[in-house]
Amino acid sequence: MPEEQAFCLLVRLMYGYGLRELYKDGFEALYMRLHQLDRLMEEQLTDLRAHFQELGVEPHMFASQWFLTVFTARFPLPLVYHILDVFLLQGMDTLFQVSLALLTRARKDLLQHDFEGVLKYFRVTLPKKCRAEEASRQIVKLACSIKVKRLQKYQLEYEKFIKESAEKEKINVELERLKVINTQLQQERDMFESQLKETRSSLEVVQKESVHYAAVARDYRDICARLDKQLHQMLECVNSCVSCSVKMAQKDNKEDLEQKDEEKESSSDTEARLKQRVRDLELELAQVKLAHVQAQCSNQELSHQLNAALNEMQAAMNQKQTVAPWLVRTLSK
Repeated sequence: MPEEQAFCLLVRLMYGYGLRELYKDGFEALYMRLHQLDRLMEEQLTDLRAHFQELGVEPHMFASQWFLTVFTARFPLPLVYHILDVFLLQGMDTLFQVSLALLTRARKDLLQHDFEGVLKYFRVTLPKKCRAEEASRQIVKLACSIKVKRLQKYQLEYEKFIKESAEKEKINVELERLKVINTQLQQERDMFESQLKETRSSLEVVQKESVHYAAVARDYRDICARLDKQLHQMLECVNSCVSCSVKMAQKDNKEDLEQKDEEKESSSDTEARLKQRVRDLELELAQVKLAHVQAQCSNQELSHQLNAALNEMQAAMNQKQTVAPWLVRTLSK
């Protein structure tokens, strides 16, 4: 066949007979054809399909190459020529007919093999058994006698299955996303509960500190009131001491005046009486001086106490000025 005709035939096979669809990305059309073959085996070769299911042999393990190469990969050329002639005449149905014919002829042998034996039989033994010209004609004759119906029904089943699988996959993806969101929400809830516990602990500490500072403020007010009372008492004592000193000084002056008057009036008394009077006056003067010294000592002691109280009061007032703003800021938090 000339190159131009061969290329045109290839284009016709790819587009006219639908072989191109089997090679597209994902091989979705190929898997659909394999599903159709599996359903035909369930219908016409029930025991062989059950044996394959028990072994775990699936159609794509042996029939993928059949559909993709139109049986040209391993089978002898006499059989391939017959298959191509029928394929060009009938189209895609020929692939199912030939596949079922091959499975029917090898049915007894396949039922006796295990998994490895089945795959080796498809790969080596089955092509060898098709080398004879007579075997090729019988296979093609058997293939032409096999009826393949309900392919459209099986195609719709596969499309429905794919659609349901896609929906399930979508649901699974959504479930995974919801699980991730749920996990994140649980983590956020745990973190929020932890923060809430910390906030409650901090609030309890603040309440305890507030009670403590309130007690400190109350004690401070009591101390200030007590110091103010002591200061007023000391001031009253100091004022009373000053009044006593003034009265004593007035008394001394009065006694001196009286003494002078008496001296003037008693100038004519006797010397003995004067001496006696002088002694009395000296004794009284000594007592007055003694009392005056005692009063001065008491006055000095009271002055020292007053200064100490004033210093303590001043220190307390300074502490009040220093602590009060801090206390106000603390209580206002």
